[in-house]
Amino acid sequence: MCGPLTSGLSYVPERYMMVLLGFLLTIISSTMKYAIGIAITEMVVPHAAVHHTRAGDLYDCPFPNNTLFNPSTDVQYYHSKAVELFDWSEKTQGLIFGSLYWSYMPLQTPMGVAVERLGVRYLLGGGMLLASLCYLLTPIAVINYGAVGFIVTRVIMGVGLAPAYPSLNVILAKWAPPKEKSKLAAIIYAGENLGFIFSMAMSGLILGSAKGNWPVLFYVYGAVSVAWLILWAFFGYDDPATHPFISAEERVYLEDCMPHNVTKEELPPTPWLDMAKSLPLWGVLIAQIGHDWGIITIVTELPRYMKQVLHYEIEANGLLNAIPYVAMTVVAVVSGWVSDWILHKNIMSITTVRKVFNSISAAGPALGIVAAMHAGCDSTMVVLMFTLGMALMGFFYSSLAVNTLDLSPNYSGTLMGILAFGGLGGIISPYLAGIMAPEGTMDQWRGVFWVAICVLMVTNTFFLVVGSGEVQHWNQPRDDKHRESRKEILHDWPRNSPKV
Repeated sequence: MCGPLTSGLSYVPERYMMVLLGFLLTIISSTMKYAIGIAITEMVVPHAAVHHTRAGDLYDCPFPNNTLFNPSTDVQYYHSKAVELFDWSEKTQGLIFGSLYWSYMPLQTPMGVAVERLGVRYLLGGGMLLASLCYLLTPIAVINYGAVGFIVTRVIMGVGLAPAYPSLNVILAKWAPPKEKSKLAAIIYAGENLGFIFSMAMSGLILGSAKGNWPVLFYVYGAVSVAWLILWAFFGYDDPATHPFISAEERVYLEDCMPHNVTKEELPPTPWLDMAKSLPLWGVLIAQIGHDWGIITIVTELPRYMKQVLHYEIEANGLLNAIPYVAMTVVAVVSGWVSDWILHKNIMSITTVRKVFNSISAAGPALGIVAAMHAGCDSTMVVLMFTLGMALMGFFYSSLAVNTLDLSPNYSGTLMGILAFGGLGGIISPYLAGIMAPEGTMDQWRGVFWVAICVLMVTNTFFLVVGSGEVQHWNQPRDDKHRESRKEILHDWPRNSPKV
């Protein structure tokens, strides 16, 4: 039986250090992916401003202080900035948003297999090094090659970021005991929400302080990513068995608590056919598509909505867009503790917990979006409704975010790679928004948001029908005799060893 680690420890357990590194990684990777939502508002001369014809049709809400739009002076303002700006259409901007996923999404599955077989230490570190260099070089590529340069750097950056989320699942599978899994996963993936916050609030403040000098944003976040790489080089390791600093007591505790786990050397060939026939896995994948569609629509399109429809300047735009993600972060962490408590008390089965929590995470933002649309030009109500809706999306981190670990801890990296195909929303949603809202009117944006609502509801319904929280039969190695022999060795040896 797996009991608590009761003896007094005067150090920080290494599993918590790995969780901290994962938490920082999700902050950095999501910032690198999504800060473009704010950055591009300062990189582009607003399409409606350049091609303006009838202000009354294009702008349903009044400008701040009831000022009127003046095409000639506003365009002169944009072109008077110290750095080059670009006249990119909404469709082109949508292509730029989605280009990262052209490489990021198809590489997730092979990267998931790779981190399971080869470990996370070098693959994750190498990938983040490539992504950091691309981010630092983005301003040079964009200034010299325009949209094409931007797209190319985003595609290469997608290659570098591809190992990140499969590695996080492998880290949780190797380092998070079952009774701590929900809260440790919630902590790690809450970093994604903080990445959203940095993408919005900090990006707005940085660009405001730099007076629209958008290259500064890429240099700041690129430098932060390099700092994480230094920490990873010192403290990031594949598993407890290979960690040079872990205590014998903590290693034994983790081995006792995770009997389903095998080492990367013992892992049999990936059961692709069994995975393909697994309805619970299909349920997670379809629900992930819905979640990604909803979150990417809001992350990448809300800043443009706030600027085009409600006419907020960059500092206010960033701060207001960050508020929903602050609420989402708080709920994500709290829901992890609530989930573990429910399971510990046997109030619900693990399958029921995953389905209930995911339903809340899908219905919450859908209702918030509907309410925000009906708030019209009342910016306070718009932000409040998005905040309430996005807060409830925090329940995702105790449902879908850990469901692949429920289904198969041994192949968690591969499953996370498969779930990356949920990133189809990252490709389709921004481009579809560019087609549906070419002039940025309120009615056009309502169409964009209604599509996101429908996708959220349909995909969650599918998960309710076929989803599961139980370990699947194909998770276990086929060599059961060797497996049992290894379990006996692991369980008997440490108990005769002195505690540290």
